[in-house]
Amino acid sequence: MSFAVSRGRVRYSSDDIASKSHKAVIRIVDLLEADAISDGARSIWTGLMPKNDGWVLAPTATDLYSGLPGIAMFLAYAGSTLNEPRASRLANSALESILQALDAERLPKRGIGAFSGLGGIVYALSHIGTLWGRNDLLGRAGDITHQFPELIDEDEELDIITGSAGCIASCISQHACQPSDYLLVLIERCGNKLLDCAQPSDGGIGWCRKVTIS
Repeated sequence: MSFAVSRGRVRYSSDDIASKSHKAVIRIVDLLEADAISDGARSIWTGLMPKNDGWVLAPTATDLYSGLPGIAMFLAYAGSTLNEPRASRLANSALESILQALDAERLPKRGIGAFSGLGGIVYALSHIGTLWGRNDLLGRAGDITHQFPELIDEDEELDIITGSAGCIASCISQHACQPSDYLLVLIERCGNKLLDCAQPSDGGIGWCRKVTIS
């Protein structure tokens, strides 16, 4: 199957798009490889992180949105899809940094959304574990979810980035890879949390969330 996409007067075929996408991904892998700070087994990166009313250069965090899990997911899929061993090796070294942080309990005990905190790590581990056929990673993801009940009850964020809405996505991802009645209970618990916190809004419902202003 082929198709064409027009951009102004330039038309791209599906083969053109695939080739350009391939080159772009390889270029990103090149940049990540060049910028990695590695000890041979583990890798991290530095980047701009928000702080107060500005930005600072700091080691990448452990959230999916702007940290190691997202980088590891990208590299894992790049390695698998494009048959690029460098990307797979780099993904594994990023993953080892995440696992080391888990073992040392250096992760924040907050943030259960799909993109922040523990929820994002579960989402990444479920994907990479399935992609690589590593049940140990799925097991680690499952272990993390046992911290969720208390965090769901304490959740004030509620949204998909850091709160219960996103936790549903993370638990669904894990359940799709390693089905569990426990995960279904967590999904229901998140749903009940959202229903309990819902407020009437213009004929429908909405949510108020905690906002920190620096």
